[in-house]
Amino acid sequence: MMLREEDDAKDVVQELFANLWVKGKDIVLSTSLSGYLYVLVRNRIITAPNVLSR
Repeated sequence: MMLREEDDAKDVVQELFANLWVKGKDIVLSTSLSGYLYVLVRNRIITAPNVLSR
């Protein structure tokens, strides 16, 4: 699944990094950071129509 608008993709990534910044100390990785980020972005894109319509 992909976001059709570049601005929407940028918003998703910016939101994820902002959340990571705030919650960073509480996150326990059981995988690599790149794998963790991949799953976060993938899951956010799947829910993006709901998230972006707010």
